[in-house]
Amino acid sequence: MKFTEYYDCFTENELAAGAELYFSGDLQEIETTAQKSPTGENAPAEKKFCNHFPDSSTVLLKAKWREQAVHRKETLKSCSLRLHEGLGLVCETSCCCERFQEQLYGCPHVAGLLTAYIVQKEGEDVLRGTGVEELLKNMTNTEDPFLPGVLKRTDGRILSLLEGNENQALPVWREALKQSDPLRISASLEKSSKGILLGLKAGTGRRMYQVQDLREFLELYQNEGIFTSGKAEFKLGRKNAEAQSGELLDYLSGLYSASVKGLLRGQLFAADGNKHYRYILLSGPELDSFLELYGGMVLSIAFYDERLVNLDKKGLSAVLRKKAYGATLRIDPVNVLFVNGTRIYLSDATDIFRVESESTEKTQAFLSLLEWDDELYIRESEIGAVCRNLLPVFRRFGNVITKGMDFEDYEQEFPQFMFQMDYSSEHILTCIPYAVYKKQDFKVPLFDSKTDAGRRNGYAESQVSDALTGYFNRLDSNTFTLYSRLDEEELYEFMKNTLPALEKLGSILVTESLKRNRVRALPSMKVGVSVEGGHILLSLQGNGLTEAETAQILGAYRKKKKYFRLKSGEFLSMEGEGENGQESENVWDTASSLYADYGKKDPNNIRIPAFRAMYLSEMLENKRDTEFEATGQYRELLMAMDTDSEADKEVPAPLREIMRPYQTDGYRWISMLKRCGFGGILADDMGLGKTLQILSFLLSEKLSGKKGDDLRTLVVCPASLVYNWKKEIEKYTPKLSCVVIAGTAAVRKELLSDCGNADILITSYDLLKRDISLYEELCFANQIIDEAQFVKNQKTQAAQSVRLVNSSFRMALTGTPIENYLSELWSIMDYLMPGILFQYGKFQSEYETPIVAGKNTDILNRLRKMVHPFILRRQKKQVLKELPDKLQEVVSVRLEGEQKKLYDASAEEIRLMLDSVSASEFKSGKLMFLAKLTGLRQICCDPSLIYEDYRGGSAKLEACLELISQAIDGGHKLLLFSQFTSMLDIIGERLKDEGIEYHRIDGSVPKEKRMELVDSFAGDNVPVFLISLKAGGTGLNLTAADIVIHYDPWWNQAAQDQATDRTHRIGQTQRVTVYELIAEDTVEERIERIKEGKNKLVEDVLSGDGIGSTSINREEMLSLLG
Repeated sequence: MKFTEYYDCFTENELAAGAELYFSGDLQEIETTAQKSPTGENAPAEKKFCNHFPDSSTVLLKAKWREQAVHRKETLKSCSLRLHEGLGLVCETSCCCERFQEQLYGCPHVAGLLTAYIVQKEGEDVLRGTGVEELLKNMTNTEDPFLPGVLKRTDGRILSLLEGNENQALPVWREALKQSDPLRISASLEKSSKGILLGLKAGTGRRMYQVQDLREFLELYQNEGIFTSGKAEFKLGRKNAEAQSGELLDYLSGLYSASVKGLLRGQLFAADGNKHYRYILLSGPELDSFLELYGGMVLSIAFYDERLVNLDKKGLSAVLRKKAYGATLRIDPVNVLFVNGTRIYLSDATDIFRVESESTEKTQAFLSLLEWDDELYIRESEIGAVCRNLLPVFRRFGNVITKGMDFEDYEQEFPQFMFQMDYSSEHILTCIPYAVYKKQDFKVPLFDSKTDAGRRNGYAESQVSDALTGYFNRLDSNTFTLYSRLDEEELYEFMKNTLPALEKLGSILVTESLKRNRVRALPSMKVGVSVEGGHILLSLQGNGLTEAETAQILGAYRKKKKYFRLKSGEFLSMEGEGENGQESENVWDTASSLYADYGKKDPNNIRIPAFRAMYLSEMLENKRDTEFEATGQYRELLMAMDTDSEADKEVPAPLREIMRPYQTDGYRWISMLKRCGFGGILADDMGLGKTLQILSFLLSEKLSGKKGDDLRTLVVCPASLVYNWKKEIEKYTPKLSCVVIAGTAAVRKELLSDCGNADILITSYDLLKRDISLYEELCFANQIIDEAQFVKNQKTQAAQSVRLVNSSFRMALTGTPIENYLSELWSIMDYLMPGILFQYGKFQSEYETPIVAGKNTDILNRLRKMVHPFILRRQKKQVLKELPDKLQEVVSVRLEGEQKKLYDASAEEIRLMLDSVSASEFKSGKLMFLAKLTGLRQICCDPSLIYEDYRGGSAKLEACLELISQAIDGGHKLLLFSQFTSMLDIIGERLKDEGIEYHRIDGSVPKEKRMELVDSFAGDNVPVFLISLKAGGTGLNLTAADIVIHYDPWWNQAAQDQATDRTHRIGQTQRVTVYELIAEDTVEERIERIKEGKNKLVEDVLSGDGIGSTSINREEMLSLLG
C-alpha cells in the first residue's frame, strides 16, 4: 500500500498543513474504529466518495483539533474520515472548519487525521522524499522538519498565561495592522413604505464591506471598538475615520444617542429579512442633514446608477422654441428621487441635487414630465397658458431659454395692488382692494371675479386675496368691500402690525378717521435733578405730553401695557423701540421703575435716596433722547462719590510703607463712602488685606481728632477670627485701643458697661445675638461685619442682630458677596443701606426671579448699576503680580471592588426613589433626598463613614495618602481640607500608622488654640495640617504650606477657594499647588459641573455675564446620579 494512494483528494499544501497539525499535537483524542459501511437513510451528512463496501472493509477515524483564535482562547472542534484499507481510498470526510465548508471535501484537519493514521501504521519516514517534506522544510526553515520539537507548538497552558498581556497589546497591534488607511464609509438610499432607508458600507482601503447591523456598528463607533466583517476587521472611532466620513458617522451617532434617550419622534432603525438593523430610517430634517454632510461623495440609490451628491447644482434649462403653428418644449431630463417637505431631490445623468418649492405637489407633477428625454409640443392657443402657469414653476429653480419668440409676450402681467381703507365711529374697519394692471391700463376690484377675467393674473390675485381674508371677517360681494369690527386693542394691533404688512403688498389710501388712530413710539423725555435735605428730587416729563399723560404712561409702562392711547386717538406703543431706538425704551423703563418705587403720584416731585445718585446719572444722563438738567448740588454729590476726589487723601503715616497701591485705593474708597453717608462691601479676594484697609481708615479717623462716640467702632466676625482681629490691630494700628467682648455673660456685660474709652470693640456673631439687648444703649460711629456671608440669610438671628446695632457708618467684608443666591446680596446690601434694593418681596419678583431665569438682561444691567458704586472687588491676578502662581489639578480616582458596588447600589436606590415621586413630592421631601446625596458623597470618600463594618478599602484614601507621601518626600508642607470631620479622623489614623505628624483644626478646637496651632505650623517640622472646610475656611494665615488637598468637593467653589487662600495670599513665596480629589463617574464629577455655573453668579452681577439657575430640583438631582 503506497502512501500516495490515500492522497488523491488533497493538495500538497493541505497535506503539509495536515502534517504540521499532527506533529504539533493540535490533533487530539484520535480514535480508529473498524466499521461497516453505512447505507441508505442511515448514511451521515458528510462528503461521500464511494457508497458501498463489503462489511468490515472500512476504518473510521475521529479526532479533535485545537482552534487558536487571535485572543488565544482555545476551543476543540471535530473532524473525521472513513477510508478503505484494501483499496487505498478515502471514502468520506467531515470537518467543521471554514475551509471544509467552502469546498466540502478536503482541509488540513482531515489531511492531518489521515497523516496520523499512515504515520502510526508505517512510521514518519513514509513522508520523506515527498513534496510534503519540501513544504515543511520551507514552513519551518529547517533541513529536517521531523526532528523532535520542530513542529511542536507551545503548550496551551503557557499561552493562556500570556493572554492578559496579549490583550493589553491587542489594541496597539490592531491599530498598527489595520489603520494604515483611514476608515471610510459609502451610503445607499432606497424608498420603502416606511420611508427612506439608509444603508452603509465601511472599509479602510479600496474594498468596502456591508454593515449588517447599524445599531451595533454605531455603538462600536462611539466606543472605538473593532468592526468585523468576515475575515476583515478594523478599528472604529472619530480619530480613525477620514474627515468627511467621520462627520457623517458623528451625525448618525448623535441620532442614535438621541434615539436611545427617546428624543426622536419615530423609530431610527429598520430591520432586513434576517431581522438585522441594516437600515436607518431618514425623513424630514434628518434626511436633509445627512445629504448635506454627504456632499461631494458618490451615493448609491436603488434602481439608479451611482451619482455624485451635488445639492446646490445649478443649470437646469428648458428651451421653448416657436414653430409655425405652436411651440416645442425640451427640458433636461431629470428623475424625481425624494420629496421631503418643501425640498425635492432630483438626479440627472451624473448628479443628485435638490430644488425648493412651496407648492411641492405642483412642482413634482411638473417635474415628472422631465423624466422622459423627448420634446413636448404645445398648440399656439396654449402657449400663453404654459408661459403663465407652468414655466414660472420651472423658473424658480431653472432657466427658460426662448427661440424665435419673446417670453414676455406670453407671460402674464403681475398687477400692483391698492387698498382703500376707512374706520367708522361704529368701530367698523373697511377695505376695498384693487388689482391695477398698468400695461393693460385697467383697474378692477380684487373680489370682482368676472370683470376682465381673461386678462388677469389669477395666481397673483389669489395670493393677496387669501392674505386679506385672514385680516377681515366679512365680504360684501355687491360692493367688493371687506369689513371687520375692531375694539380698541384689535385696532391697535391692526395699525401697528397689519397695516405695515399690507403696505408691503401695495399702496394704501386711508381716510382721516383712520389716520388719527396711527401708532407712534414713545417720545423723548425731560429729566430734572436737584438735591434737597439729603435726598434727590427728580422730575420726569414726556415731550409733547401733559403732566397727567406722563404719569399715566409711567404707570401703564410699569404694568407691561402694550400701548397708551392719547385723547387725540393716537396710540403710543410701549412694546417696541422709542423714537431714538433702544435707548428711548430703556429711559422710559428706568423712569417708570423710579416712579413706581418713589413717585407714586407726581412725576414732577419724586424724592429718591441719595445713594441712587450715580445710578440716575448712568441710566438717564447723556442719552440721545433725554434732556437732562441737573443742579450744581447734584453735580457736587456725584463728584463726592468719585474716589478721585480722595486722591490727595494720604494713608496714615504709620502704614504708608506697608500698604500696597490697591490697598491705598481701598482706603480712599472707604473714606469716600463715609463722607457721603453710604455703606459698602469690600469684596476683595481672600488674602488681599481687607482687614488692613479697614484699619487704615479707622486710624485715619482717630488721627483726624475723632474720639468717643465719633470714633467708636464695633467689629462683628466669626468666633474663629475674634482674636485674629485683636492681633492685627495690635500689629498694624497699636494707637487704636481695642477690647474683645468675650467670656461669660457676666464678663461680657461688664466689658460693655465699661467700654467708653475703647476705640474698637470686637465680638462674634454668636455672642452679639445673645447680648443684643446690651448694645441698645450704645452708639457706634462705625460698624464692620467680617465674613459678611454669615448674614446672607435675612431671617437668621445673626442677620437681624447686626441690623439692630445703632451705627452711623457700616461696612461689610466678604470675598463672596454671593455664594448661591441673589438674595444673599440683598441681605448684605439691606444691612448696609436699608431699602437700597427695596423690600425683599419686590426684589425677588422684579429682579431675582427674572435674572435667575435668564429672561431679562436689562434687569441684570439695572441691578448691576444700582450696586456697583458700593462694592469694591479686586482679584489677586489683577493686583498681586508678584504673587506666585496657583496651579490647580484634578486628581481623578476610579472606584473599584466593594466601594464601587456600594456606590452603584446606593445611586440606583436614590434613582428609583426619585422616579417614583412627583416634583411637588420631591420638594416636600427635599431634605431627605439631600441627606441621601450626602451619603453618596461619603461613599466616595470612604464607605466606612456610613458602614461601620466596612473593610473593603477606599480608592480615594489611598490616592490621598500617596499624594501626601510624595509631598513630604519633596520637602513640602500641606493643608488637607474635608467637610467631613469623621473623614479627618480616618486620615489622621492612617497618618499615625505611617508615622506622619499632623496638626488639626475643626469646629471643636477653641479659637485661642487655633492661633497657637497656626503659629506653630509656621515654624515647626509638622508637614500636614488637617482642617475641616467650615472651621478653616476663614481667618487663618498658613503660608508655610505650598500644597493644598481638597479631599471632597463642596457645592460652592467659593468655599474651597477661601480655604485655598489660607496659603495663597500675601506672604507666600512658593508656587501653590492645589489638588482636588474627584471620584470618576460619580456625583462628585457632576457637582463639579454645577459649581461651574455657580462660579459665574458673582461675575454676573459684579461684572457682566448672564446668570444660570443655582437651585436644585428633582431633574437636576437625577442628573447628578448619571
